[in-house]
Amino acid sequence: MAELTISVSDGLEAKLRPMQEHLEEILELGLRELEPTLSPIYDEVINFLAKGPSTSEIANFQASEKAQERLSELLDKNRSSQLTELEVAELDRFQTTNHFMTLVKARARRLPIRS
Repeated sequence: MAELTISVSDGLEAKLRPMQEHLEEILELGLRELEPTLSPIYDEVINFLAKGPSTSEIANFQASEKAQERLSELLDKNRSSQLTELEVAELDRFQTTNHFMTLVKARARRLPIRS
């Protein structure tokens, strides 16, 4: 494992000191927030929409089998209260992305059909 030394403000140091054992996880969560494309489901949706799909393609969009399997894993772990903080964040991303695509699909269904 690599070692990293950083300088932070006194205020931030005071907040981080009691959480020293969780710093790696905190940094990973922060990076995920800064780079939402680290979430595979975001990449799938962004790549799909970037191709300029037709309204029928939008209405029929399904996440990949791999993404659906990962979501099932996260939901299973959530039911048994075994999610890590990173997995909670990942599950939140799935839910946010699903909600977004539900809205996009609903809007697409109201538009005239184009190929």
